[in-house]
Amino acid sequence: MRRRTMVVVAAVISIACVMGVSSSAFASKAHKTAKVTIKCSGLSGTLTGTTTLTGCKGGNTGGSSTSLGAKLASGGTITWTSGATTTVGTPTLATLSTSKCPVIDGLKASSANKVTATVTAENGVGNLPVPGTFTGAACLYSNDDVATVKPGFKIT
Repeated sequence: MRRRTMVVVAAVISIACVMGVSSSAFASKAHKTAKVTIKCSGLSGTLTGTTTLTGCKGGNTGGSSTSLGAKLASGGTITWTSGATTTVGTPTLATLSTSKCPVIDGLKASSANKVTATVTAENGVGNLPVPGTFTGAACLYSNDDVATVKPGFKIT
């Protein structure tokens, strides 16, 4: 009788272990989270002062970045108003036509650059792909203002 009880207990433990592994493996697949895309419709400020990404949707950005400083030219960590961060590598810049840049205070853009960088890290944004891509176009003006060409900047 004792041997039979031990065999039954061993069988129950084996089944429980198999069920536990199977259900946990299934649970991890069932809860996959979609990757986040962030789109920012604006770039505002001045080249030598405070420059921010604005109108940002997707992920935990809080709607805009804090001051970018020189990050559009040199890369670094973008801090969002939510406190989350996205780190981008050194961007490549390509000269663009200024014809699509907005006129600001009667001034036409003096230059424009396409900005492309690799996303190397994210913290708190919400499942942003790493590595990912940071792209957009910056318009520069003789009075030090900056703006973006629509549709803006995108992080995927």
